[in-house]
Amino acid sequence: FRVTDNQRNALDAAGQIIGMNTSAMLRSISLTIPAPTLRRVVETILSHGRVRRGYLGVSAQAARLPALLAQQLNQETGLLLGSVEADGPADKAGLFMGDTIISLDEQPVRHLDDLMALLSGDRVGRAVAARIVRGGQVQTVNVVIGERSA
Repeated sequence: FRVTDNQRNALDAAGQIIGMNTSAMLRSISLTIPAPTLRRVVETILSHGRVRRGYLGVSAQAARLPALLAQQLNQETGLLLGSVEADGPADKAGLFMGDTIISLDEQPVRHLDDLMALLSGDRVGRAVAARIVRGGQVQTVNVVIGERSA
């Protein structure tokens, strides 16, 4: 990757590049983007011409799980689906409004940020297991992660 005037490489004690410092995102805060993230983004752009982002086609909000279920799952919250986009990835997988997603690809989903992090470009087009709570029962549904359009 190319370093511009407002970006500087972050080095470790041995002088190896560990990331790129930049203030381009927030003027008052300098951020270091880790080298593996930079590498992944560059490879994605070279392969696909853009950064890919996954989506399920749902709106959701964090919701408390029933106490007994929370104890069994060792997880207090999941994502309650408020809507499911017609013909979207979640709809095609058989998810319904009112389902609560508790994990995706074996990773816990407690808040919307958890889901967004799991919808990375490398999962686009892949079938992953979504554990949901429906009618008080835990079920597993396979869902193919869609690609969010620009």
